[in-house]
Amino acid sequence: MTNLFRIIYDYSARSRYLILLIPAIIVVCIYYQDLSFSPTNWDDEKNIFNNPCLQKFSVENIATILTPGKIPEEQLYIPFTYMSYLVESGTFGLKSSVLHLDNILIHLLNIYLVFSFAQFLFRNRYAALAACTLFAVHPLQVEAVAWCMGRKDLLMTSFSLLCLINFTCFVTTSSKKAYMVSLAFFFAAVFSKPSAFVLPLMLPALFWYFDRKIDRESLFRLVPFFVISAIACLINSKLEMNTFGHELKFVLFRVAFIPAVAEDWLSRILLLKDAGAYYSWYDYYDGSRITLGGVVILLSFVAAGAYAYLRKVKIVFFGIFFLLVSFIPAAILISWSFRDFVTADRYGYFPLIGIFLICGAAVSLSDSRTYRAVFACAFSLFIMLSAWGAYRQASVWKNSETLWKSVASGNQYSFIGHYNLGNYYFKSKYDLKSAEFHYRRANSITPDSDAWFNMGIICELTDRKDESYICYSRAVALNPDSAYAVRKLALACYRKGDLENALKHFLRLTELSPSSPDAYLYCGKIFEVKGEKGMAAKAFGYFEKLKREGN
Repeated sequence: MTNLFRIIYDYSARSRYLILLIPAIIVVCIYYQDLSFSPTNWDDEKNIFNNPCLQKFSVENIATILTPGKIPEEQLYIPFTYMSYLVESGTFGLKSSVLHLDNILIHLLNIYLVFSFAQFLFRNRYAALAACTLFAVHPLQVEAVAWCMGRKDLLMTSFSLLCLINFTCFVTTSSKKAYMVSLAFFFAAVFSKPSAFVLPLMLPALFWYFDRKIDRESLFRLVPFFVISAIACLINSKLEMNTFGHELKFVLFRVAFIPAVAEDWLSRILLLKDAGAYYSWYDYYDGSRITLGGVVILLSFVAAGAYAYLRKVKIVFFGIFFLLVSFIPAAILISWSFRDFVTADRYGYFPLIGIFLICGAAVSLSDSRTYRAVFACAFSLFIMLSAWGAYRQASVWKNSETLWKSVASGNQYSFIGHYNLGNYYFKSKYDLKSAEFHYRRANSITPDSDAWFNMGIICELTDRKDESYICYSRAVALNPDSAYAVRKLALACYRKGDLENALKHFLRLTELSPSSPDAYLYCGKIFEVKGEKGMAAKAFGYFEKLKREGN
């Protein structure tokens, strides 16, 4: 293996980037399968393929993408990411193969950028190659590449690395052009995914790393970065679906589990645990997960960083600092967001560069042939295991079925796995038997209004009217504000001849959906049967008015 590296090194004398063929070829072998993958029902279909503003390239759609909060159900303001989808749509149409190919190409670009950034730090091609190869093939990087909606992490990483590379040029050469370019790339990064808002915190570390004094002028240069960061945070915090300000006791409850999450991350980084597509909060609610192990890991990282800073072991400090700062957005999500999942592999796509930089630096720790031979063997083994794990993990994202089966098999009590399998079999395959099985399994874990509603439709389609009535009743009991569930329950009551309950639910529907003509029509019919002619005439009047208005 050492001889192979030596041969490639010799051939790369003319072009220092020829050496990148090694990780590039491995990446192609891992991800070529993605080109045949279908969109998943985890945001791909909803946010990309069925998104009306991505169906054609137009001024109106561009305006929608650039206006915060205009994209339905999108929790982030990420115009650069959605513009990339729109360009693909206008050029090739929304094809899964095109999106996957572009994700792979962006990942290859990021490998080159990690190598270039590492070259600035190490001045050693072997060390830079080791760092970018780990970045290229580690299984934890798969989600961002193999998932269509992972594009935001890929683009954010591309622009962030370009920002760091150009800012490094500014630090080392005082080039005003490099400074302005780095500022432009930071703007693109933070509006590809707002997680990049922490990037300005890393920039002072580059002054320290290259022994440049941080004076008043240097601090002044940092101000525009922090201003852009603050604007991005403000825009995203104002989006309707991003509600912060939860009760302090719930925030502290979740913070208590951060060490356990960190411990699991380290296990997956070291390949002691497999990467996953979904990490449920419910797996962490067991009090036994709060152990000293995770606390020791976090404190060890902080202590190692402090020691490296004091002893001027620059790459170790910078790598740890890079890692901890980059994980701040994920820590905020863990603490403040009431999402069902505690973390995700894509959250580490950019932060893990810090770990990979430290690992890459290990190449140049010694000039001993024995050390280099041992390192090359250990590194090659880790890369082979990582590549195999990444290939297996990439296959999980083949379609919705493989995705959610992997989640359900990893945890038989995963509500989200069974619920989304039910959605896949019902809406994509029209396999009603399999869909009902998984909806029932999901409801046995965590009763859910939408799962009961979909079961009600399946029972209706299979001529089980009484069962559908029960399902709709449970759906409404769990979510009394669900207009579509209330409508179905009202119709079920009407068919059963239970006019009192039918009227109650249709009247509720007029409150939830005032523009629904059917609600007034059925209210009029029921009032007519009850002999309340005035109320019937009033309801029919509303019905006719809404019909004339085109509702």
